[in-house]
Amino acid sequence: MASSSWHNEYYPFGLNAPVSTTNDSALSPDRSGVVHNYEVKLCFGINESFRDVTRNTWRWAYGITLKPAVTPIDIELVRCVLIDHLAAQAS
Repeated sequence: MASSSWHNEYYPFGLNAPVSTTNDSALSPDRSGVVHNYEVKLCFGINESFRDVTRNTWRWAYGITLKPAVTPIDIELVRCVLIDHLAAQAS
């Protein structure tokens, strides 16, 4: 470790790391025809306990902002598929 570049062996993404101009598809997929849309919203509270902040934030995010759609699930189909899968694994 007499060399001053010893840190490159252990920290390959340090200060002197090479800059890559390639697009890593695992980190930022770039597919033609895909449109991305982002929106940032903030929710503030004053003099609330941690419990109240947590409760109010979840209610605000899911009840007012996100409004997630309910996805119907065919429980009978799930049950049959699961039983078939388990039976195939057991034999």
